[in-house]
Amino acid sequence: MNEFGIDSLQYSAGQQITQAEVDQIAYIILKSGVSSAGYQQMTTPAYFQQTMSTYQYFEPTIRLMKANGKPTGAYFFSFAWDRSSAEYEANLMCDSLDALTDKPDFPIFLDWEKTGYDDYRRGAYEGCLYHNITPTAALVQAVTLGWKSVVESRGYRAGLYTSGSLASTLFGSSFIQQQRQAGLYYWESSWDISQPFMACDVWQYKGDTSWNGVIVDFNRIMADRIWSGGGKIPIWLLMKIAQRSENNAKCTILL
Repeated sequence: MNEFGIDSLQYSAGQQITQAEVDQIAYIILKSGVSSAGYQQMTTPAYFQQTMSTYQYFEPTIRLMKANGKPTGAYFFSFAWDRSSAEYEANLMCDSLDALTDKPDFPIFLDWEKTGYDDYRRGAYEGCLYHNITPTAALVQAVTLGWKSVVESRGYRAGLYTSGSLASTLFGSSFIQQQRQAGLYYWESSWDISQPFMACDVWQYKGDTSWNGVIVDFNRIMADRIWSGGGKIPIWLLMKIAQRSENNAKCTILL
């Protein structure tokens, strides 16, 4: 589909998305929250005593999108350093989603990256280094499998978000593609290049761009299966494409 889109933390954390903006977009993937422990408390028992902090506009945005017949997804900013911590995070995420009246219907992504925007702008990779843990292929693959196992067992579709460079060098291209064949959805962040590092379901291809006064990243849907788990595209979107309409058929937002 090559769907065009953006992502922004502001709509889930502190800014309400408007009807006018919903009219321009095809779907939203929201940051649902994060464990308050952060990278400084990784590897300690305190990490496993945290509850998830869910953003105030998370469910209202899902509700507004559903009212307009448009799907939503969610992601969790991870500090996992082994399979157990990834499973813990997955259960936190699923517990918070289960408590909602309006639930996302896109995949639920684990956001495992090098540098992020929470907890002193450190991601799980840097958290491992902070605690003298060497991030290895075995470590990140175990994290991915732990997340996938729990999320799928809880009735949601599981996804992984990471940078193309980490995916190809640390996670391993063959591992990513094997897991995609096994049902994982891969969202790749690789900015300002002509194409993603490898086959992916969503490609975040440009960062830190202004859209409606919000700083966002730009994304494209790269695989139709993300709509419903197979290749089914919503009827409203097919109609927009047939009419060659730029509204909704081309604009996507990920938050």
